[in-house]
Amino acid sequence: MKISEINRKIIGIYKINFPNKKNYIGLSNDIGRRISEHFYKDSHLPCHKAIRKYFLSLEEIDFDILEEIKEEDYLLLS
Repeated sequence: MKISEINRKIIGIYKINFPNKKNYIGLSNDIGRRISEHFYKDSHLPCHKAIRKYFLSLEEIDFDILEEIKEEDYLLLS
């Protein structure tokens, strides 16, 4: 999936797929926003470094939504 394919706020678990066959799994209350933060955030966390290494633009990031969570269920997890 590409970031441009998200047209609404999605709460859930996502997986970023890296070309070296490694993955990053995350949970967010807004997956599109969170993936953008991963790309633009200037930090030394391994995930952020790998995103800057393998993807030249936000649109190149390949990710999957593993599970979508309803908002009322997410509030119970918080």
